[in-house]
Amino acid sequence: MLTPTHYLRVEGVNLSAFVFDTRDLSTVRGGSLMLLDAVEHAAEALGTTLGEDKVRVLSQGASSGLFAIRTNDPPAAASAVRESLANRFPHATFVVDVAQISANFREDVESLLAANRWRQMQATSLAIPHSNTNNASPASVCGLDGVRPVAEGKKVREHQVSASVRQRREYGRTEKQEFYTRKSQSGGLPDFAQDFEGIARDTRLLSGKLAVFYADGNGFGRIQAQHCTSPDRQWAWDHFIRSKREALLKAFLEEHVKADPAAWQNAGTARFETLLWGGDEVMFVMPAALGWRFATLFFEKLGRLNLKDAGAGLPDEPLTHAAALAFCQHHTPIDRIKRLLKDQMVGFAKATDRSRDSLVVVALESFDHLGTSYEGAMDNRYNHALDLKETVLFGRGEESLAATLAAIAGGIEQLRGAESFARSQLRTLVSEILQDPINAIERAKLTQKDAQWWPPREFRNAKKEERMVLGEQLRPRFAGDVALWIQLEELWDYALP
Repeated sequence: MLTPTHYLRVEGVNLSAFVFDTRDLSTVRGGSLMLLDAVEHAAEALGTTLGEDKVRVLSQGASSGLFAIRTNDPPAAASAVRESLANRFPHATFVVDVAQISANFREDVESLLAANRWRQMQATSLAIPHSNTNNASPASVCGLDGVRPVAEGKKVREHQVSASVRQRREYGRTEKQEFYTRKSQSGGLPDFAQDFEGIARDTRLLSGKLAVFYADGNGFGRIQAQHCTSPDRQWAWDHFIRSKREALLKAFLEEHVKADPAAWQNAGTARFETLLWGGDEVMFVMPAALGWRFATLFFEKLGRLNLKDAGAGLPDEPLTHAAALAFCQHHTPIDRIKRLLKDQMVGFAKATDRSRDSLVVVALESFDHLGTSYEGAMDNRYNHALDLKETVLFGRGEESLAATLAAIAGGIEQLRGAESFARSQLRTLVSEILQDPINAIERAKLTQKDAQWWPPREFRNAKKEERMVLGEQLRPRFAGDVALWIQLEELWDYALP
């Protein structure tokens, strides 16, 4: 490649109006995959316009890309990318800006980001295609997004839909298989379920319920700004993170979906969905009975990363993730679950401790009771019996979070099958704690001084094996005694190995 003269940054924006504006899974998936493919399309458009030897990809996320280019006409290069994206993805909103290379790489990148944000603020939140041949009545509104006018064509789930929804839905249904094959480099994959009902359907455990898993990097933006001070370092960072994500997906598909069809497949259809696949954030949906297992795998593959392993002279810097896992009914609105996990639960985990891998878990028997605030809803659910920070799961000591999650699932599995440990006794104990949280907290404080409180009277008749599971396997992995009992009840049906 010849010496570059400019940086160009492209980003798909206003995702709430293009990805999460409907509850239809194929439409959500299609919007997400379109944005992912759009960045690759932008690279191809630059290569066509300038010549492939004059374009270098520095970073490539779920909806954004940064390129080093050589050009004598930077506005024309940016215009070519905008026009190509508008033609290929007319219902998405993209911002494209270009800046001349200076001696300070980070300043160049930040100025491009600021230019993108300014352009986004000037654009409409809803993409308006160049031309519109729709002759529908203004009163005919899309039955799935509730905003755009309907377009001609067959109904979708008994609804007349807009051109945007139709295009995204078709894209989501046709391209999902290619996504898994391309990102994992795995062959012989089964077909994947096209709707949440297909994912949740299970004749064994927790039929009709889903697990939704979301994870986001802790301070990845700050780490990039501090350490990715050259194009080579930026490329090394991006390649490292993307390769780790793809290794996770490959291991999951090869070692679980294909190797354990009894668990992950239903009549030959894989019960799994990817809703977000970004540079530092991901979101997946799976059967509720398999959510804990997937969270454990995630931290096996992506736990305790270190920046120095990316190469390019990058320093010793831990890279950690905050994650959230929600168990819910299959008809729970996915846009609200996404906001719960992304904006509230993971935000709470980050506020608790960004230095370690972390996981927050909630089981939603119904969704409406949660209200608008995760912290407020959980305080009400637990009657302020414990500090909510104690419900965030971390690896303990030298133990990784993956090992902690595996140990919790294994311990609960042993108790679940023990005759001397009754679920009704656990419910009675938790009920007493929630009815009198002040006294419960005071009793917990005495635990270190008064071993007689351990275990509570409800389990004094438990066999030695069960007492050992409680005291040696489970107790050390929770923040305190009250947290142990409350979370043991919360996770009893869901923390499955």
